[in-house]
Amino acid sequence: MDAPATFPLNFTLTGGDVMHQQTALAGKVKLEARVDKDRDAMTKNPGDVFGETTELVAVPATGVTLVLDRLL
Repeated sequence: MDAPATFPLNFTLTGGDVMHQQTALAGKVKLEARVDKDRDAMTKNPGDVFGETTELVAVPATGVTLVLDRLL
């Protein structure tokens, strides 16, 4: 998805959001997000902002906060 002009951003993950169609989005997962400056999710470049959950998150879940607080 495109990064919004302002944060926070509400999000929903579904089974359709998996990166590899042979896998399932179920159980406990680690959430990571990145704002990619060149808009290519396959690259990771200096200046990209990212964050990840410190604990595994059970799917489904509500009220999960993911803070993007680090620079590559």
